[in-house]
Amino acid sequence: LEKVLSVDIKEDIVIKKVKKLFGKVDFNDDIYNYKNEIPDNINHIEINKDDFETIIVDYNQKYDVLDEIKKLDDETLAKLNMGLFDTNGGLRGMIGASGVSVAGAAGETYKIEGLEGIVMADGPQGLRIAKDYFKDEKGAHSLGSLVPESMMEYFPWIIKVILNLLKPKKGKNEVLHQYTTAIPISTAIAQSFNKNFAYLCGDIIGSEMDIYNIDLWLAPGMNIHRSVLCGRNFEYYSEDPYLSGIMASSIINGLSNHKGRSATIKHFLCNNQELNRYRNNSMVSERTIREIYLKGFELALKYSNPCAIMTSYNLLNSIHTNENNNINELIIRNELGFKGMVMTDWVVNMLGAETKYKDSNIVKVLKSHSDIFMPGSKKDYDILMNGLKTGLITRDDLEINASHLYNAIKELKR
Repeated sequence: LEKVLSVDIKEDIVIKKVKKLFGKVDFNDDIYNYKNEIPDNINHIEINKDDFETIIVDYNQKYDVLDEIKKLDDETLAKLNMGLFDTNGGLRGMIGASGVSVAGAAGETYKIEGLEGIVMADGPQGLRIAKDYFKDEKGAHSLGSLVPESMMEYFPWIIKVILNLLKPKKGKNEVLHQYTTAIPISTAIAQSFNKNFAYLCGDIIGSEMDIYNIDLWLAPGMNIHRSVLCGRNFEYYSEDPYLSGIMASSIINGLSNHKGRSATIKHFLCNNQELNRYRNNSMVSERTIREIYLKGFELALKYSNPCAIMTSYNLLNSIHTNENNNINELIIRNELGFKGMVMTDWVVNMLGAETKYKDSNIVKVLKSHSDIFMPGSKKDYDILMNGLKTGLITRDDLEINASHLYNAIKELKR
């Protein structure tokens, strides 16, 4: 490998002062010091600390609660902190059955006076909505499986039977069709090293969001290729956080060029394996998180303006990411300066089996200032209202979350 430049740093340079926020692990990072001979015939530069300005993060930022939110009653405020759900306790909260306005959409938010709801569609390789559907007085319904076919193999046979029995019946309603473009997988886009191509892919998605009235694309995925066994690798970009952040921001910019359409970077944070994806515990050191796993998200936010960040299912150093205030507030808001909405991944307890770590809890999630619990259900609503009544969570918590959501939707709809 030919050496072309040497850089001499004679003293530590502090670029940014941050707190240790990711907890402790029972191992240390290995630090290697390489000493190489420097040829005389190459360029040489010195870097001094006076060349840099140290950023000091303010972790005491206060968030204004909007007057429009303060006037809401407890019931409406609670609903604004979760996705639109079937008040009769039906199946709408299930993956692929959460949309009302668009068949096959992943979810929607509540409408209140002065605030429109938004429709969210999953990805990652273009919009994932129902190909065949029908409409009735209750909304739009997919004629396909209630959950993606790729997930059906994980359910016991009795659950499969129930899901098939509970699929909406079209009756005499006309069968309608809708089609979207399959863009290349994120890994292939990253391998092109072509930002213009990534922008074009985003533009295609934005155009189809215009056609089908989708407000928010639940992509791109930003996690690092740590293991070849991660089933989500195809929707993540690379082993390189810089490449991931730059290519993702290009897609987002292409999509956001369409007024009222935006993206969701996910899954925040360290979601890098598939086995027990809902409840696995990623153990990662602070340095590794900041230098590798967080960096792609940071770059995507620096070079584009996604409306939302989605947290991950997994625990990070023994705390669910969506229940971790250090992540949802101190990192995302204070360090990264994010102004949009923070949402959960789709928390639906269908697995049933006893495991070491439990599913995340709506009260803990919202108290940590993850703004909206998706997709939401009647059971989640009842748990939240009981938490308000017993003091496990306060109106102040819900008002802060709802204000973030309100501002993000207003910005999206302006």
